[in-house]
Amino acid sequence: MSGVIVRLRDAMTEDSRAERLISTYDGCSDPEGQRFLAGEAMEGELENLSRTYLAVDSESDRVVGYFTILAADGCTFDHPAYTIHRIGAEGPAELEEALIRSAAQLFCECGKTVGSCSVTARCDDGRVCEYERAGFMRLCRDENGMNVMGLEV
Repeated sequence: MSGVIVRLRDAMTEDSRAERLISTYDGCSDPEGQRFLAGEAMEGELENLSRTYLAVDSESDRVVGYFTILAADGCTFDHPAYTIHRIGAEGPAELEEALIRSAAQLFCECGKTVGSCSVTARCDDGRVCEYERAGFMRLCRDENGMNVMGLEV
């Protein structure tokens, strides 16, 4: 399977491609993800509050995963900070790791033009290694016991 990353907002400008793509995400294996993509993710893009990126299988033109990023609390012009809000994937375990790497790469590319920023994400113990392989470091645990991972770009 080969794929591309498409920003949801870009797909929204192409004659209902966003709705068609979202409908291809498997609601049986991830109904919450499908609901999120069709509602909150599209609203976040329209209101300029979040950015959602879709992993699209090039062969079938089907969404197989996504990630959403938000500006973090306390973000300032002097020190931009972001959080990976959601990651969802249907398919092999390697797909979620590829999405984590894609998000990290997105920030690295952006950092080359706009300067440094910090990125955080939360994950359970089983995902720590995937984040570490993408360049994140474990910072602490949050109030819910999730690992807070950080990336400085």
